[in-house]
Amino acid sequence: MNYLVRTRSLRQRPSIPFVGAGLFLLTGSPHSGTLNSAPGDGVHQLARSPDTRRDSTTTPCIEQWLVVISGFLQDEGQPTGMVDLWAQLHHLHSGPTTRVELRSWDDDWHAVAEFIWRQRPPGNHLDVCLFAYSWGGPSAMELARQLGRRGISVRRMVLSDPVYRNLWKLWRVFFRWPTIAVPANVQRVTWFRQHRDWPAGHDLVAEGPDTQIDPPEVLERGHSYMDESLHFKWACLEAAKGGD
Repeated sequence: MNYLVRTRSLRQRPSIPFVGAGLFLLTGSPHSGTLNSAPGDGVHQLARSPDTRRDSTTTPCIEQWLVVISGFLQDEGQPTGMVDLWAQLHHLHSGPTTRVELRSWDDDWHAVAEFIWRQRPPGNHLDVCLFAYSWGGPSAMELARQLGRRGISVRRMVLSDPVYRNLWKLWRVFFRWPTIAVPANVQRVTWFRQHRDWPAGHDLVAEGPDTQIDPPEVLERGHSYMDESLHFKWACLEAAKGGD
């Protein structure tokens, strides 16, 4: 993150000769590095090389990420169970070092993972939890996979009726045999499913030996109401507390 340095106008600094002031604006303070001036506003930005990390001693890093991922046809403008879950998590956990995100199932997960990685504290010591419903389930897997490529693990994943997704073969949604692969950097998955109607949650398969997938809890409700389940929301709230 670039830092802003505001300099006084020349009229406020009569003790600095004109030539000296010009050299100051061109070279900057001996302790501040190179200054790039923005035309006409008296504000100068501290230049840095593209690969230079921000100074974590002055800008807080994000140590915990709680990401809520909505299902198909859901968005933040609707009063869904996922929006309610996000609101509860935001109320309980949002702070200077904790970020609570509400995301759509079709977000750019490469960009989201890159954003999380760039806000990381030293040593990648992050606590990441993903909460997803329906088509948000495969999206949670993709985000976890992108985080794994950046050396970040996912401590907990809580899913409600996760539905297999293949945009080229949508008909597979209505069959039981497709499975959803859980990336190896996910430590534990808690999930809920239903058998009342379609679409219905698909089985989860761990890609690595260290991933713990809890037995699914079967709820007596249709797919459209799975995100409103108190069992699901309670599991998410408990997971966000940590300690497991």
